[in-house]
Amino acid sequence: MLGPAESGLLRLVDELLLNIIDHINSQDALCSLAATCTRFQGLVEPYIWRKLEVLTGDHARSIAAALNSRDDRTDYIQDLAIRYSDQYRDGIEELNHFLSLMGKLRHLHVESPCPNNVEWQHSGIYFDGYSRIDYTNLLAGSVYPRSGMPMTLPMLQSLTLHAHGSGDNKYKLGRAVAMFKHPTLRNITLSCLDFDGELESSDSELKTTPLQSLTLIECNVSVQFLENVLSLPKALKELSIGERLHVFPECKPSMDPQYRTSSRQFLVALKKQAHSLQRLTHCGGHVGYLTPRDTDPEGAEKLRSLVDLEHLELGFESHLYYYLRQSGFPPALKSLKMLDSAISINSGHDLRSLSDIAFRSLTSLVDVCLPRTLADDFTLHLKFSDHSFFRLFEIVDATEQAHLLSALFFDRAATYKIASILKSYSTNAHFLVSRETFPSGKSFIPPYMHGEDLPVEELMYTSDDFWRFNGINYRIMDDENWRDELKKGKKLAVCKRCRKLRNRIYDAIIADKELGKVNLRYLPHRQSKDSKDSLTDRYPGRQYLGLTQANRTLRVEFLPLYMIARRPVIQLADLPKYLEVFPLPDSALTISITTVLRELRCMKYTKAPGIDLLPLLRADWKSSPFLPTFYHPWGSFGADETEIEFLLLLLEESYDELVFYDELWENAITALYFNRCPSSVHPEGMEEYVTLCLSAEVNVGASDDEKLDMFQHFVNCTSIRLGQGFDTRCISGTLSMVAEENKVTVVKHLGVVAKA
Repeated sequence: MLGPAESGLLRLVDELLLNIIDHINSQDALCSLAATCTRFQGLVEPYIWRKLEVLTGDHARSIAAALNSRDDRTDYIQDLAIRYSDQYRDGIEELNHFLSLMGKLRHLHVESPCPNNVEWQHSGIYFDGYSRIDYTNLLAGSVYPRSGMPMTLPMLQSLTLHAHGSGDNKYKLGRAVAMFKHPTLRNITLSCLDFDGELESSDSELKTTPLQSLTLIECNVSVQFLENVLSLPKALKELSIGERLHVFPECKPSMDPQYRTSSRQFLVALKKQAHSLQRLTHCGGHVGYLTPRDTDPEGAEKLRSLVDLEHLELGFESHLYYYLRQSGFPPALKSLKMLDSAISINSGHDLRSLSDIAFRSLTSLVDVCLPRTLADDFTLHLKFSDHSFFRLFEIVDATEQAHLLSALFFDRAATYKIASILKSYSTNAHFLVSRETFPSGKSFIPPYMHGEDLPVEELMYTSDDFWRFNGINYRIMDDENWRDELKKGKKLAVCKRCRKLRNRIYDAIIADKELGKVNLRYLPHRQSKDSKDSLTDRYPGRQYLGLTQANRTLRVEFLPLYMIARRPVIQLADLPKYLEVFPLPDSALTISITTVLRELRCMKYTKAPGIDLLPLLRADWKSSPFLPTFYHPWGSFGADETEIEFLLLLLEESYDELVFYDELWENAITALYFNRCPSSVHPEGMEEYVTLCLSAEVNVGASDDEKLDMFQHFVNCTSIRLGQGFDTRCISGTLSMVAEENKVTVVKHLGVVAKA
């Protein structure tokens, strides 16, 4: 209870009340307090309006109405974030007038929908999601006010801008380039824009602005414009340049090397802030859009001229990495963080190659390129980006996931070498390896918009715990000297059983009736119905896999036997996802199989000439590391029982000895099209058939009788399981043939075919 003024809380002077109010963090509590009386309203309202987040147009209208009712409220706002999605854009524009009146605004965050969103990219609809906040004129007015008008945003200290113009100005800064001359702005973050524009500066304007931090996320960067911008700050401390990793139409970077950071002018631009720059980050963008480096013979020297630089983050594709390796280490450098974000996107699901590139590069870096004057507490950090592999298959067991991470990401021998070389420079030097992950299992790309999860950096290795990877100590496996010491001290039990006994153990395991089959299913992260159960509970036979981790001898002997007995079974519906992660040795065949299965899954009717099933027939399923199978019924694939049986036949039957025209079928058959179309007999029915296409040599060289024999031979081999109503057709040379109920007939002669 407040009580009477003479004895209650209202008896306190304003200074004490303001000190109490300053400790209230709840916005609802502040609003309730302001509603008690006029005096508290006057004291509390500045705290209520101090920080605002606007997410919808209706909210913007309410705020605009409240600001319009009391003029002094605009001066209360110090931190404003406008972050709306496209469906809530109507009404946001009503804040434009009041933004120009916010004389004490210090932090501004403007976020509007991106043209890359699916509603515009996938439907071909004209982009109408341009920012409803007129940021261009707002920022221009903060430096070049209109005649007779006060300067807008006179106290602005930080700006985060993810917004787009209309029409052809979607990615252009336009008049907003004036922000770089703002007299109070210290931190600027820009994303999904072309970092380019007209920015002319007089000599008196150089090195005058208070800008301390500039961050560019997913931007096409003009090196000439960058040089102009970097000539203005008095002492820039942090610079992060993230060029576009995610390129789509209308925002492709220039392919002129002189315009990009591949130009030698890039280092000239960085030297503008050589006296103050302490932290520098550079990602060169999508490797498919990289331009050739214009090598500067003095590049390493220019990089060393950044005398205050302490923290450097580089993508492996960055041209700065080249100069760093050419004796370009800045003298004060304390940490180097290498990022795989660009090469990760280009690698697809080949994590092993990605890891090999990273560790091979860092091994040569520390072995050859480190300066003798390395900082005593220098840290080398390798960071892997979030990867879709971990959302393809659910791994519940923590130990098994740790083993998988270690196997995918780490070359342990290279890791030990890197850590040891760093320790030879200084006992305080460190080598770290981490990965970026999204705990929810759903990933996002930068910049991270409202409602999107932020990635978490998970440490996988630190040289302070030399032998431990993802929480598992590998010393017993990797440290031979230590093992020898344990053997000498009789602290390590050595398996002295003969190979014959081990073979008996292996045979007993393989003969275990409870082994059964391991069915691999595609389950999105955290979607398994059995997530509460451990892998051991779901697959009791999985316990034997631990035997392969005991030592090298058991792994070499037992693992091949185990994988034969426990050859995993994969449903065809999941096979495209599996092949993304574990492609076949023949990459072209992998792509063909994946394409066929995806087309079958989403088809209703086929388009001419049909879906070519030959890649499935050509695959050597017997030697594959898995067994393809069907889940019956095949409802999710959209195929009926006839299709199921036919495809299953292709996978299970052997055609190695099937010969056509003195050649293997692989040379005689060029395509095998599956067709589905509305029935000409039954209006609501479906007509399904397979069309066999023979090679040009067979078409021209074989006689009609030979073609009939070849076609009949193929029909006999492939029609064992085909049901009624499923036809096989063949058009070759002068013949159009059809097989109904396994009997081949000639429909018609097409005429004479000229000799090739």
